[in-house]
Amino acid sequence: MAENADGLIAVWDGSSRGTLSMIELARTRGLRVFVFRLDGAAPEDSGPEGEVAARWTAGRAAPPRRVEAGSTSSQEGSNLHAAAERERAKYYRLNALLASFPPDAVVILGRQPYRDRDQLDELRAQLRETHLVKRSREVIECVGYDAHSEVIGERHEARLIERPDLTQSLLREWLARSLARYGVRRGRGGMICYVSERPESNLLNDALVPGIRLPDGVGRRIAVDFDVRRIRGSSGQPRLVIAIDVCTRITLDCPLTALVDIGLDPRGLYVQRDVTTTKGSRRCLAGRVRHVEQGTLLLDDHDPDVRAMPMADAWLEPRVENFERVVHAAAGPRAVNILARLQNRVAERLGGKARLVLVDEWVAAIRRLPDDVAQGIRVRFDKTVLRADGARFPNFEVYEKPRLVFDVGLTKTAVSNQSGLDKFGPYNFERFPTRRPNIAIICQASRQGDVERFVQQLLEGVPGSKWAGKGLVRRYHLERPMVRTFVCRSPSAAHYREAVAAAIDDATTRNEKWHLALIQTDASSHELRGDENPYLITKALFLTYQIPTQAFVWDSIRPGMNIDATVNNIGLAVYAKLGGTPWLLPVHQTVAHELVVGLGSFLASESRLGHREKYIGVSTVFSASGRYFLESRTPATPESEYVQALLSALERAIDFVRRSEGWTTDDRIRLVFHVFKDFNRTEIQAVKQLMVGLGFPHAEFAFVHLVEAHPFMLFDPSEPGIGERRPKGVATAPRGLRVDLDDNEALVCLKGASDLRRWSDGSPKPMLLRLHPASTFKDLSYLARQVFDFTFLSWRTMFGSSHPMTVLYADLVAEQLLRLRDVSIWSPETILGPVGRSRWFL
Repeated sequence: MAENADGLIAVWDGSSRGTLSMIELARTRGLRVFVFRLDGAAPEDSGPEGEVAARWTAGRAAPPRRVEAGSTSSQEGSNLHAAAERERAKYYRLNALLASFPPDAVVILGRQPYRDRDQLDELRAQLRETHLVKRSREVIECVGYDAHSEVIGERHEARLIERPDLTQSLLREWLARSLARYGVRRGRGGMICYVSERPESNLLNDALVPGIRLPDGVGRRIAVDFDVRRIRGSSGQPRLVIAIDVCTRITLDCPLTALVDIGLDPRGLYVQRDVTTTKGSRRCLAGRVRHVEQGTLLLDDHDPDVRAMPMADAWLEPRVENFERVVHAAAGPRAVNILARLQNRVAERLGGKARLVLVDEWVAAIRRLPDDVAQGIRVRFDKTVLRADGARFPNFEVYEKPRLVFDVGLTKTAVSNQSGLDKFGPYNFERFPTRRPNIAIICQASRQGDVERFVQQLLEGVPGSKWAGKGLVRRYHLERPMVRTFVCRSPSAAHYREAVAAAIDDATTRNEKWHLALIQTDASSHELRGDENPYLITKALFLTYQIPTQAFVWDSIRPGMNIDATVNNIGLAVYAKLGGTPWLLPVHQTVAHELVVGLGSFLASESRLGHREKYIGVSTVFSASGRYFLESRTPATPESEYVQALLSALERAIDFVRRSEGWTTDDRIRLVFHVFKDFNRTEIQAVKQLMVGLGFPHAEFAFVHLVEAHPFMLFDPSEPGIGERRPKGVATAPRGLRVDLDDNEALVCLKGASDLRRWSDGSPKPMLLRLHPASTFKDLSYLARQVFDFTFLSWRTMFGSSHPMTVLYADLVAEQLLRLRDVSIWSPETILGPVGRSRWFL
C-alpha cells in the first residue's frame, strides 16, 4: 500500500502491531500520516517529506490501484485512475534524442548501378573518409560530406524530407565521425559503441579486495551504445532520434599469456585472433583450446585455417562467463565476494536515476558537437530526451494486471494468483483426474528426516505461515497423496540410480504407477554433466517411465531456512506437472479459435565453427486464454533442412489441436507466433501454405518478434523505489507501460520496481515487439497486451515472469533437452509419450 500512496489515514487502538508497522513504514517513505487514536490519545498528523511533499504541494496524488466494484462508483474509480495515470505519465522518459533538419534541405549525390558486394565494399574502403556509400536497391549512392566533394557516378539531387532512409544514414555517419576522438567502434547493425577508458570507469577496480591484481585490460567498464532510429511521435509523423543506451562492457583486452600468468587454465575455452579486412582490423573466433604446448595453443573446433597458434597472439572472448573465470583464477575463494561487490558497484553507477543522469550528460555532449552533417546541412537537437509531457513523445498506454480466471464460467477472477487459488481453488480442480497422486521421494539417506519434514510442509502447509499455510493438498483441493521415500546411500549418481530402480520396482510390485517423483539434490551437483549428475540421471530414468519429476535443492530447505516461497512455487509446479490448470487468462479474442505459438531453437552440437551445426526446433502451443496444449519439436536437423523440419513439427501440433478442439473449415482461425529470431518471408509463406493444406485458407497470422537486444530504455523519475535503506527499482518505468515506436514496433515493460529481487538488479530493459510486415493481423496494441498477459501465466513460480510463457516454455524445453543429451540412457523419443503432453520441463 505504501508503494502506491502519498498519504495514510490510520485508525489505531494504541496496541495493534500491524497498524503500528504500517504507520512506521509510511513515515519512513515520507508519506503524510494522520493517526486517529481509539485509546483516547491525541490524534497525530505528520507532514510529507521529499518527493511526496512536492506532490502534495503541486496538488497531486500517487496513482491509486484499480477501484473494486462496491468501493465507489465504477465511473468515479475509472476517472480517478485515469487522472492519476496522466499525472504520473508526465515523468516518463524515453532515452531517445530527437533530431531535426531544415525542411528544404537538399544533398547532391552520385549514383551507379549495383553489381555485387565486392564493388560495394571496395567503394566504401576508398571513400570512407569523404563520402557516405549506401546501397539503395539496385543502385549505389555516394554522398559527399563536403559541399565541394567529387560526385561519384551520375549526379542527382535528393530532398532529405523525401528520403528518411538517406537522412538516417547521414546522421549515423555524422555521429560516428563526430565521436571518433572518443575511440568509438561500429557494432552490429550500424550501432556506434563507446567504451570509456577512464580509470574510474572500470568498476572492477572498486570491487577488488586488497592483495588481488588483474591485468590492466580486464574490467567491466561503463559504455554507451548509440543508434539512429526512425520512430513516430504522437502526431504520426516519422522522426529521427539518437537512442543513447548507457550500459557496461566486459573487457579482456590483454593477450592470453597475461591471463595464464595469473592462473587461468585456457583448455576448453574459445579464443580469438586479430584479422585485417577491408573494414579494418578486428578480432574473430579462432577455435577452442585443446592443449597448450610450449607457448602454442593446439585447437579443436577451429577455423579451417588455424589448427594452432601462439598463445601470445590469442585473446579470450569478452564474455561474462570468461570474465568470471578470470576473476576466480586470480582471486580463488575471494572471487565470490569480488563479483558481489562488482554487482553492487554497477547498480550504484548505472541503476535508477544515475543511469538517466549519464544519458543526460551524453545529450549535452552531442549538442556540443559540430552540427554540419553534410554539405552545410545542419542538424538541431532537443534539449532533453523525449518526455511524455512533450508533444513529440510517442503514443503510450499502461496495461493493468490481468484478472486471472479460476473457473470455466469466467465468474471467479482475481488479480493475485495466490489469493485466487486460496479463495476459489485451481481452474480445473472439479475435473482433475489425479485427486490422490502417488509420489516417490528420492533423497540422500543422511538427509531423509529433514526432507520428509519438508515434504510434509509442502503437502500440508507451513505451520503459522501467512503465505504458505495451506499447502498443496488444501490449496489445490487434492486428497492426501500416497508418499514413499527411497534413499540414496551417497550423493553419487550411481546411488541415485539405485534409488530410482527401487522406486520403479516398488510400483511394479504393487501394480501401481508413480504420478510424480520429488528429487532432493545438492547445489554443488548442478555443474556436473551427463552421467555424473545425479539429478539428470534420475530425471532421465523417471521420464523413461513417463513419470514427471520435481527437484529441490537441499540448501533451500535445510533447517532454519524460510521455505514459504519454496513451498508455494514447488506446489504450483507440481500441480501443473500432474496435469492441473491452476488459472487461465481473460480472453479478448474476436475469432472462433486463436492459437499462440512460441517458437525456439537451439544447437544440438557443441561446435561453434565449421558446418557441423544441427538445430532442434521447439514449438509450444497455447490457446488465447493460456491453456497449454502441447510442445512439439524437430529432430536434430542440418541448418539447410531446419525450416522444413520445424514446419512439419508445427503441422503436427496444429493438426492435434484442430482434431482435439473440433475445428471446422468455416471457423475463423488466428495464429499468433512469438519468436526470438525473426521469420523471413520464405518461412512466413511456408507457414501460410501449411494452413491452406490443413483446410484453413483464410486464417489470420501475426508474426511477433520479441527483441531483447535493442538500444531503448524507459524511465519514470517519479518512482521512488521500494525499500528503505537501498530502495530497489528507483526511476523504473511501470510494468505494463507500452510505448509505440512505429506502426509495427512497440516497447513493453515486462518488469516493474516490485518485480526486482534486490536493489542491485538495476533498471530493467523493456521488450521490443516487432510485428512482421507480412502479418495479416496487425493490431499491435492487442498483440502487445497479449504478450504482457502471458507473463502472468507462469506455473513455475507464483511470481510474474519477464518473458511470456510462449517463448519461456520453449526455452525451458530446450534447456532440459540440452542437459539431458549427455546422459547415456536418455532418448529424445521418450518425450513423444504421454509425459511430453505434460509440463514436464517446469
